[in-house]
This record gives sequence, structure tokens and C-alpha cells, in this order.
Amino acid sequence: MHSNTKLPARTPDLGSQVSPVKLSCPLFPSEQSNNPHPQPPPLMPSVFCLADVCMVPIGTSSASVSDFVALIEAKIRASPLKSTLHSAGTTIEGPWDEVMGLIGEVHEYAHENGIVRIQTDIRVGTRTDKHQTAKDKVDKVEQKIKDMKK
Repeated sequence: MHSNTKLPARTPDLGSQVSPVKLSCPLFPSEQSNNPHPQPPPLMPSVFCLADVCMVPIGTSSASVSDFVALIEAKIRASPLKSTLHSAGTTIEGPWDEVMGLIGEVHEYAHENGIVRIQTDIRVGTRTDKHQTAKDKVDKVEQKIKDMKK
């Protein structure tokens, strides 16, 4: 089909035959209702998690990201959540909702500081059988390596 080909209108005139449809959404029920006092969305889970986060600025003038990493790492460290910087990102520990909230705040902070576009990879781990920090996980592997040498 050529770009200058006109297509016929496909919307028939139904006049008063159509009544408005109300859609229901379990996450945001107030958005589709006439309730003058909308309810906030439900809270996110508070299960303890370890989130490995790698944020990359897109479209900067340099291949280096160390200035960007320093900017966002300072913001992460200002939070009450435990974090560990490593060579390919940062591990953030805490309740799911707080960790995800912090990741969002860091995005906003980076944008406020002139970063136009950011690509973020997040890998999240949770477990319910025991509480385990990032340090606990590393220590466990280090101990197993040490035991192998005996």
C-alpha cells in the first residue's frame, strides 16, 4: 500500500446505541470508579531481598561511567539500606518495597543531575527459609573454597 492511499473510515456512527464501558482493575479500582476519594495502589511486598543493580547512562560523551557511578553510589549510601559496591554494579539489601523505592529514587536523582537516559538491569533474590545477607553468601563460598584446599 502506498503512503498516499486513503483508507475508509472504520468507525460507524452508533449514536445512542453505545453506553460507556466501565473497566475494573484489581490493582487500581478507584481509577475506574466514581469514588471522589481514590485509594492508593496496594503496598509492595516487604520480603527481604538482595538486589544486584547495574545502572548505565546512555548517550553520554564518554565511555567512562565512573562519574555516574560515584553520583548514584553516593545517593545509595545516603539511604538506610545496606549496600555493597562491586565492579559491575551495587548489591542493595533490605525489604523489597524499600529496595525498589530506592532504585526509583536513584533513577530520579540521576535524571535531576542531567542524565537523560538510563538503562538498568536488576537481579533480585529472595528466600524464606533463612535470613541471608550478601556478605553471608560470599563468606559461605569462601569457606567452601578454603575447605576444598584441605
